[in-house]
Amino acid sequence: MPIDWCAHPVAHLSTTKLGCRPSHPRGDRRLHAELTSHISETYGMIDETGQFLTGYHLCRTCYEKENAIYNATKSHQQNMGEDGGEVMDVDDENTENQRQLHSTTNDLSMADYQMNENLESSTPESFTGSEDSDDSEHGYRQQQAKHILNKVFQALSITPILDTRNTGALKRDVTRAIQGIRKLADELCHVPSTKTLKSNVTLLTTEENVSLIDGLKRLFDSSDYDDQVRLLTLSPPTWGRVQIENFFFCNEWQSRRALEIRGSFGILATPTNFSGNPRINPLLVDEIQAFYQEDIISRQTSNKKDVIHVKKQPIPVRFMNFTGWNKMGLTKIESKMLISDLVCHSPTEECFFNECRQCRDNQPSEYLKHFLNSQISLFDDCSWMIWRKSVSSTEKSNGENSNADKKILLQKNIGSVEDLLEEFDCQWKTYVKHSYITSQQSSYIKMIKDQADEHETIVVHMDFAENHTLLAQNEIMQAHWTNQQATLFTVHIKTAKEKHHSLIIISDYLAHDVEFVHTAQSIISDYVQSIYPTVKRLNYVSDGAPQHFKNNKSILNLTYHQVDFGIPASWSFSATAHGKGAVDGIGAAVKYRATRRVLSGTTSDAILTPEDLYKFTQSDSSMNVFYMDQKRIKNHCEKYQLLNRWNRDKPEGWNNQIRRQHQFDPVGIENVRCRRTSTSLITQIDSLID
Repeated sequence: MPIDWCAHPVAHLSTTKLGCRPSHPRGDRRLHAELTSHISETYGMIDETGQFLTGYHLCRTCYEKENAIYNATKSHQQNMGEDGGEVMDVDDENTENQRQLHSTTNDLSMADYQMNENLESSTPESFTGSEDSDDSEHGYRQQQAKHILNKVFQALSITPILDTRNTGALKRDVTRAIQGIRKLADELCHVPSTKTLKSNVTLLTTEENVSLIDGLKRLFDSSDYDDQVRLLTLSPPTWGRVQIENFFFCNEWQSRRALEIRGSFGILATPTNFSGNPRINPLLVDEIQAFYQEDIISRQTSNKKDVIHVKKQPIPVRFMNFTGWNKMGLTKIESKMLISDLVCHSPTEECFFNECRQCRDNQPSEYLKHFLNSQISLFDDCSWMIWRKSVSSTEKSNGENSNADKKILLQKNIGSVEDLLEEFDCQWKTYVKHSYITSQQSSYIKMIKDQADEHETIVVHMDFAENHTLLAQNEIMQAHWTNQQATLFTVHIKTAKEKHHSLIIISDYLAHDVEFVHTAQSIISDYVQSIYPTVKRLNYVSDGAPQHFKNNKSILNLTYHQVDFGIPASWSFSATAHGKGAVDGIGAAVKYRATRRVLSGTTSDAILTPEDLYKFTQSDSSMNVFYMDQKRIKNHCEKYQLLNRWNRDKPEGWNNQIRRQHQFDPVGIENVRCRRTSTSLITQIDSLID
């Protein structure tokens, strides 16, 4: 029994009626006369009797589709008849194009229909997979495609295809045909033409259009959130929110926001966040914090009251290191500008130590006179504040020059402008040298901390914190004068740029002397070598306090460092009054927590002895805590015979010379290489024992 296939002429061109599982649908809807006539007029397909598909059937999908088109056309014709039958005037060229397109469409439908019939009439054995049949089928389809395209090109006044091997020309002609068809469709749908587009845009091939769209999608995926909203404004104006979401795979908020921005500000407008200030990039926040936390920019407080809590962690406050000179005229003069103008254009170390013949006679008074206001005279009165040593009443009466009982006080001086300029000249040499040492040592200490390596050199920054007074809650008045104290020795160990260790040594030994420092160095060396056994060298960093750090005893111990502790070491000193660092924050955090524990707890929480403070800090802090009592310090000094080492004869004038040096590198035992700054090229080797 023959099979009733769906007889639609163009709906199933890509299907097959062959094989055990044919993809061509069967026809189960019989065509009536009116629908048959409609399909015949639409597709121009007729059989041998002059009628289209007489007695044939359609599948359900094709039948419903064609029936809906037929009903809509019939309803439209009835409405046109009621309105008086309006007739549209078209020019001859459009009429000819429409005629040619209609003829081309009929040829296309007829060719596909005939090709489908030829394939259907073929025997199944001819399609069993032989290569000859595949080649013939492919060649036949190529000829049919060439014939149809030439018909379309003829209707659109495009040169027909002569050689299919010229794929470049073929793609360009196909693109022109597509553009022509789209133009005709826009005219049919009353879409206004976009004449402002450049001609090169309309000549893009289909592959180039796909490549551009793919690149736009890649750009959208790689952009940040706000830029994605801007790119969404490039979508066609006829697209709605759902189409934008499906094409770009964005969320609903982005598509809505893009439509709002395009309607208000145009395409590629920058979205504005009206809910508040935009969020700062976290990487930028980290860079800003790292900049302001540098020891050159700010210093960490050592006061336990200047501690705040961030996420339940005590953070010591940092203070900015600002220095500036008073404005006295039309221009504000900064110290860096003043120094750079009074030294050589390419200054060396000798320029700052008043050893350069070219700039050592330059005086700031002559330079500052040019910046004075024209209304200010050198003889006008002015006042300024300066730190000076006070003179006792006994010295004033006896005329003695003793340095006993002299205190540094901030004094107010009154004089003329010329007196002020002379004061600048008197302190200029000292100030320039101090400024140079400060900048050089700060830069060098920052550099060695950034270059610290657990396999090479580890930087150890150490300092004494102010002795902690052991308070008691609700103490009586007389107890204020008898409170016990504890010594806090803070250490900050830098092993890498982003890695460090915090140590604190608590002791009942209240003297801040060399004995304490040498004992603490033994603890530090053992701790570092136990964690980093491959370290080759230690570089100590501290301030220049002469009573426990910068003296001949400590430097002599430095030359014995490798003998005493099994690892060589060097010592870098900061400039006077510029030794603040992370070690000050360690002491402030410990003292703050201990005081808060005592004053907010009960009587049983009291911290009465340094050993109690050690136990509390060890349990309440994440830093490494050590306890060092007086007995341990005494035994340590006896073990290394420090007193015998220090009592040997010293070179004359060594105590005064050591204060001018800021870098010490041992050269064997009892010999050290000294430099005025850590970066100085001028070195000298001194012997510490005669």
